[in-house]
Amino acid sequence: MVQKVWRSIAPVGLRQELIWDFQALVLQRVCPLCGDAAAGDLCSRCDRQLQRCVIPSPHQTWRGKLPLFAWGYYRTAKTPILKRAIAALKYDQQQILARSLGYAVGKAWQQAHLLGRSPAPGVPSSGSQAGSRSILPRPQPIVVPIPLHDRKLKSRGFNQAALLARYFCRMAQLPCAEQGLIRTQETQALFGLDRASREAEVAQVFEGGAGLRGRSVLLFDDIYTTWSTVRSAARTLWAAGIPTIGVVTLARAGIDQA
Repeated sequence: MVQKVWRSIAPVGLRQELIWDFQALVLQRVCPLCGDAAAGDLCSRCDRQLQRCVIPSPHQTWRGKLPLFAWGYYRTAKTPILKRAIAALKYDQQQILARSLGYAVGKAWQQAHLLGRSPAPGVPSSGSQAGSRSILPRPQPIVVPIPLHDRKLKSRGFNQAALLARYFCRMAQLPCAEQGLIRTQETQALFGLDRASREAEVAQVFEGGAGLRGRSVLLFDDIYTTWSTVRSAARTLWAAGIPTIGVVTLARAGIDQA
């Protein structure tokens, strides 16, 4: 009975957060990346290393038909910690990482908006300076994470892009439609495939879901490696008459040599 009431009053994400925070009160909180004692979701050392992965001017890739806003480099010359964090989130069930990482992306997005930096050309700013531009059109878009196929979702237990998007949206104050897209076909890993093969592998693997009519969409994924997957998702939405204004990701593939 208590379990039924608990499930009825608290969404899945909130229940998980309450469990994390309760465990932190009762047990010694440890960093999910290194195992050291931590005051928050991460220890201070790992948090500092993650900050070294931050892309200094993420708004500079917000251009073209499908602009990109990526928070960090997947790897840097100094540390591969963001790569390790994504792997720990996806494969080691360290879902608590989604909270701090999603918040970080949301904070960067908010700061770019407040600074009046505009990846979207031709969109007037709500700020007072003439000629300044805003990162977001009005009305604000709805965020749609790139979905997993049902079989992979069942195997992993969660969609890392949706989990990150949930916290990104909370920080950025944007609505989220986790079922906005449906993945209808399984695909093989795109790593190692040439561009034509990647495009063919993900062509027509998505269908439009619910809750998007009359809204523009901001796609969200954990890592940007090629345009193939997000381009396929955007094409599905465009074909349904749903404007897709761009893509937000936690990481951008490649190595920053700085």
